[in-house]
Formats: sequence, C-alpha cells, structure tokens
Amino acid sequence: MAEEQSAILEAITTFGADLKVKLLEHLKQRQPIVQRWVKDMYQYRNQYEESIKTNKSKVFVGYTRAKTDSWTAQMTDMLFPSDDKNYGISPTPMPEIANIAKQPDSEDPNLRNQISNARAIMQQAKESAEAMEKLIDDQLLECDYVAEARLCLHYAAVLGTGILRAPVVDVVESKAWKQDSLGNWVGEIVNKTIPAARLVLPWDFVPDMTAPTLKDCQFVFERSHVTKKQLQALAKNPYYLKESVLELCELDGGDTRTASNDMDGYVDTLRTLSGLETQSKDNRYELWTYHGGIPLNVLSGANELLGE
Repeated sequence: MAEEQSAILEAITTFGADLKVKLLEHLKQRQPIVQRWVKDMYQYRNQYEESIKTNKSKVFVGYTRAKTDSWTAQMTDMLFPSDDKNYGISPTPMPEIANIAKQPDSEDPNLRNQISNARAIMQQAKESAEAMEKLIDDQLLECDYVAEARLCLHYAAVLGTGILRAPVVDVVESKAWKQDSLGNWVGEIVNKTIPAARLVLPWDFVPDMTAPTLKDCQFVFERSHVTKKQLQALAKNPYYLKESVLELCELDGGDTRTASNDMDGYVDTLRTLSGLETQSKDNRYELWTYHGGIPLNVLSGANELLGE
C-alpha cells in the first residue's frame, strides 16, 4: 500500500514539474503583451517611461486617464445600475400549460381539473423562479460580485484585458449550536461550499499562447497569492492533498515564487503603477492553478489519495 502511494505521489510530482516547464515557456511567449501593458499603464498614469525621461520638459497631456475613467464609469452604470438589477429570472414559457391556465373556469370536471393543475404548475414555477432570484441576489452580495466586476472593467479599460473568474467554489466554516439527542446544546463546525466571483489580474493569467482565441486554448494558468493562514485552511479543503499543503506551509512564502529575472521587472512595474508592492516584498505564498488536460494515471491516483 505504501509503495502504491509513493508511486502515485511520484507521478503527481513529475506532472507538476512538467507543468512548471510549460508555464515558464508560455510566460516568455507572453512577454511582448506584458511590455505593451506597461506602456498602457504609464499612459494611464500620465507618466513618461523610465527609458525616455530626460532633463527637458516634463509636461504630460493627460487625456488618457480622463477618457478611460469616463468609459469605465459609463460601463459600470450600464451594467450595474444602482437603482435596479441587471438580470431577472422568470419561468420558462410553456405555451400549452399557459393557454390552459388562462381559460375561464368550466363546469366540465375534466376541464376544470386541467385548468386547476395548469394554474398550480404555473404558480409553482413562478415561486421557484422568485426563490432562485433571491438566492442568487444573496450569493452575489455575499461574494461582493459588483466590486470584483468593477475592477475587471477598470483593467479592461486600462490594459485592454479584464478577467473575472466565476463561479468559483469557496469552502467556508459555518459555526452553529445544535441540540443533541439528550437535549444539550453543543457547538458544531461545518464546512460548506459557496459560490464566489474573483478578479484575476491580467499579469496573473497565462493562457495557451499558441491558440488564436481563449476557447481554442488547450490549457490556462492562473496565479494567486495567499497568506499562511489561507494556505493552512486549504488543508481542510477536500479537494487538496492535506499532506502536500502542510509540507508547503513549512516553507517561506518567497520560496514558492516562480522566479524569472527577464520578466519580473515588467510585472513589478505593473504592480507598482497599480499601487501594489513588488513581488520581492510580497511575502505571501504564490499558487498556480492549472486548467487543462491531465493524464489519466495522475487523475485516478489523485482521486485515490483524496478518497482516503
């Protein structure tokens, strides 16, 4: 049994090493786009690039920021109106049932039953749609969807690329008091899954650079940064290997960084112009999420380990 687990872990580790090589390769291929983002960010910030600064006039005509912010505000007002919702849920039209439900009451028992059943179905569908709409409203409010979407629009206007990942599944702890069989109140901690939406910074997203469009990508990589507390919480997530997460917690956050001297300079410039610290000062753990094909032996092996 131990030898089998060791073989599975070795296969997963080898697959992870292959993914890292693929990631670094596509990071280099993405480099011209990152350089363009840096120019766009300087333009938005009304600043000259370091390479063209001189001792001459430093006047910068700042039209770009005003136009960009105006577009972002208009799109935000149109997509997320403050006095209304931008969506609604209603029952799927069923012509036959709707026509029967609209008929006046009849003295014919069979027809009366059909009309009554049709009205009951329409009423149930309406109540279910209203309940689902309220549930979605609560979930969108809880995950702060509007704020994340506004940031997505901001980066779409400034850099030409806005990325919003949704829905994602978050695991949170729910604490409650319940009565046991003897009538005593006991505290209980339950892990529950909730939907969420999350902004992905453009420089933290690496698609398949050989694909002409996103839908043609064979894989994508996504980078996120988590604190040690957040990383420890992943050990309780049933979709992560607990031992691997705890082993990662023993390392320092800087040890998990994907270092590349020829690319970090541009990313640090983007982070600085966006009001963030440079990567060297960010002590959080760097996590990369891979979306793409996985060999069957690796997938089945991981399922066995998670099942235990």
